[in-house]
Amino acid sequence: MNGKNNFLMLLIPAIKIWLDKKTNSVFNEVSQGDKYYDGGRSTIDIDPCTDIVSVWAINDDGTDSYEYTELTEYIAEPVNEPVKRELIKRGALFPSGIRRIKVTAKFSEWVGGIPQDIQTVATSIA
Repeated sequence: MNGKNNFLMLLIPAIKIWLDKKTNSVFNEVSQGDKYYDGGRSTIDIDPCTDIVSVWAINDDGTDSYEYTELTEYIAEPVNEPVKRELIKRGALFPSGIRRIKVTAKFSEWVGGIPQDIQTVATSIA
C-alpha cells in the first residue's frame, strides 16, 4: 500500500502540471497581480482571472493614465461566471498600442477549489 501512496504523491503533481498546460491556465490560489494587454479594440482577451480590482489605460512611458469604471465603461465577460476571460469596452475602443491596458486581478481559475470536472479527469488519468 505504501508504494501506491508514494506513486500517487509523484503522479498527482505531474497531472496538475499537465492539466495546467493543456487548459492554458492555472488552478492555484493566488494573490492579485498586474498583467498588460494590447489595446486598439473594443474586446480584449485576458488571462483567466477572478476578482478584477482595476483596469487602467497606460501612457507610452508606462505610467497609469486613466482608470476605467466597471459596468459604465467596460464589462468583464462572461458576466454570469466567476472566472473572467475578456473585457468589453462600452461605446468605443481601448487606446491603441502595445501594453496599453493594465488589469489588476487574481490571475487563476481558482474559485474555492479545483472544478469537479477537472478533478474527475485528473482522477481518471491517475
